[in-house]
Amino acid sequence: MWTKLLSILLLMVLFLGSCKKEPNTWDREDNLEVDTASFLLESKYISHIDTQIIFQIGIVTLNGLATEKNYNTAVYYDSVRANLNYTYNLSNTNIQQKLPSAYTSVLLFDQNGTYWHNENYMGVYLRRYFEVVENSTVSQIAIAKFLPQNNESISFYKENENAYFKNSWEYNTNKFYDLSNDNFNSNYISTNILYIIDRLNETIDSLIASPDKNGDLSITFFSQGGFESFQSETTEINSLITKAKTNNIKINLIGFENSTASEFRRIAQETGGFICSKEINYNLYQYINYDEKKITAIGVFLENLDLILQNKLTSHNCTIQVDRTDGGMYQSGERIAFQINYDHKMFTVQLTLP
Repeated sequence: MWTKLLSILLLMVLFLGSCKKEPNTWDREDNLEVDTASFLLESKYISHIDTQIIFQIGIVTLNGLATEKNYNTAVYYDSVRANLNYTYNLSNTNIQQKLPSAYTSVLLFDQNGTYWHNENYMGVYLRRYFEVVENSTVSQIAIAKFLPQNNESISFYKENENAYFKNSWEYNTNKFYDLSNDNFNSNYISTNILYIIDRLNETIDSLIASPDKNGDLSITFFSQGGFESFQSETTEINSLITKAKTNNIKINLIGFENSTASEFRRIAQETGGFICSKEINYNLYQYINYDEKKITAIGVFLENLDLILQNKLTSHNCTIQVDRTDGGMYQSGERIAFQINYDHKMFTVQLTLP
């Protein structure tokens, strides 16, 4: 009997010893709150005559950690505001699977009024994003910032000297929290748009000079915005757009809640960049506050930032013809803006007529 008991005990020891537990690993998706949000992926000029403009618009809805593929319930409306002398004609509405690509992007942070970083819990989502990028073979980023309060030029966070795109995810995370939690720049101040344009020009120069750039090139600019432009600044804005396009660099805008109608948004639309911002009710012209939403629209965009920059998206496109009914005529070089009603949300398209 004792022999039998000893044999059983020996077998149990051997069995328990063979059941080695795997070390615990952190799951970046564990308990991650997700939601939906839509953004303006692109707008493209097609043609114009004296009283008519035709352009194409593409909008993407993010659903959880993926791009929406079924847009059957989302609608482009041909309604315009009553005081505008236009008619809209919609055609060729379609769903397009975009072609993904490798990318190199400079994440440029405006440190003006960084309290909005914390309001949108940006550190939580960027921490996850930085780790995703580090483990990717097609994605690479650099982090740069500037502080308008000090009238400073851009500076890059570099873990290794002159290696903008080689930071570890831990380093990038810590540096982002440093710039977000600096009390000196927590309050928002008015900023001269020419100063902002100079910072974007500096970032373009750094990206052009980098030997490590690869794939789709972009600057992804994080800011509250509020950059209202004036006629006297059009030349500088156009020069920046030309410089970016000449070097195949897109300029993306994230945030810009204070710039719904600013001509500054042309910088994204005319370089082929996207605009991720708060959603606006078309009829009320007010930001939509979803009490039932788990996270803000900015949070949704940041959760999916690698997806967006890779262009692993399904876009809901529409061709829009706008005819003037007020007797006026469009002129080459004219800057135009149209408010599009998509799924009862307002998206502003801004173009310069060639």
